[in-house]
Amino acid sequence: TTAEQEAQPEPAAEPQPGEAGDEEQPDAAQHDAEQEQQSEQQRELFRYFCEVWKLDNASVAWMARLKQEVRAAVVEEFDGSTLDELGQRAPLRSWPSENICITDLPHGVAPVRLRTLLEQCGTVKQCHMLAPGTSAFVQMADAEQARIA
Repeated sequence: TTAEQEAQPEPAAEPQPGEAGDEEQPDAAQHDAEQEQQSEQQRELFRYFCEVWKLDNASVAWMARLKQEVRAAVVEEFDGSTLDELGQRAPLRSWPSENICITDLPHGVAPVRLRTLLEQCGTVKQCHMLAPGTSAFVQMADAEQARIA
């Protein structure tokens, strides 16, 4: 043999059917069908989730605009499958406070009108309207007056 023949690499033998290296490519049509089935399952789960939680149309529309992964995470988080039994949870504790947070006020309600209304329940120390004017933070003289208000 000559030096030229030794320097030339031998051509690689082509793998025969059934030998290593003969990997089948996934069938694109089957893959598409599986993805469509998953999408349909997720849409059905989303419809069921909205029904169970009694979501209003605005909430459903908002959730429908979320990325599919985010929507799936929300549904998974709140579907109830991992919630502890009520008996295993720590009881909810709250403490009386003189502070009140009021939401869903009619748009444009005047702070003076709100203060006048709440003064029927006791002494209003502070009354702050929060933007855009449909919420307020109110501080009454004590927790009992806040509870009444």
